[in-house]
Amino acid sequence: MNFNHSRLEWRETQGNSIRFTCGHCGAPCNTAMGLDGYSVSVLGECCVVEYMRVCDTCNLPSVVNFDRLFQYPRPLVENSVANLPQDVDSLYKEARRSCAILAHTASVLICRKILMHVGVAEGGEPNESFAYYVRYLGDNVLPPKNRSWLDRIRLRGNEETHEIVLASKEDAEEMLKLVNLLLTVTYATKGYH
Repeated sequence: MNFNHSRLEWRETQGNSIRFTCGHCGAPCNTAMGLDGYSVSVLGECCVVEYMRVCDTCNLPSVVNFDRLFQYPRPLVENSVANLPQDVDSLYKEARRSCAILAHTASVLICRKILMHVGVAEGGEPNESFAYYVRYLGDNVLPPKNRSWLDRIRLRGNEETHEIVLASKEDAEEMLKLVNLLLTVTYATKGYH
């Protein structure tokens, strides 16, 4: 059926619980609190096509379409990491938010930039080349078995920086996973010596 999504009529929910991950706070939700968006098909049928539900944890709304293929805001990719320096934390959140709003190339480029900030935060000299920070992290910060993560972030980030290509969702999610691992190994256990 063909529904006109530009003419939604929002009505109080009829008690339909919707399962989703909150795009604001990341909490799992199963809530009926919110509104249902109705649309009329070309045949004159009225049907729910969107659900607006309020998160049980943060009380902010998310919109989920009827077949759950789209949600706004989308949940963030990967988890937060404890004990990050402020600038690294800010960049990591920005990369995660970029991926959530489908700005995949931006997310990959930010992941590349995170390597430089981690390098300086871990004792590297400021204002050096990107290659310097990759070398510094590999030689001084990461265990040898984890250096392949660094190389994958470097290669994919360089491709986005120096070539006329666009990152896919899969590219951005892989980079965020690798950056999450790098940050977890480097920072999450600090203070537990």
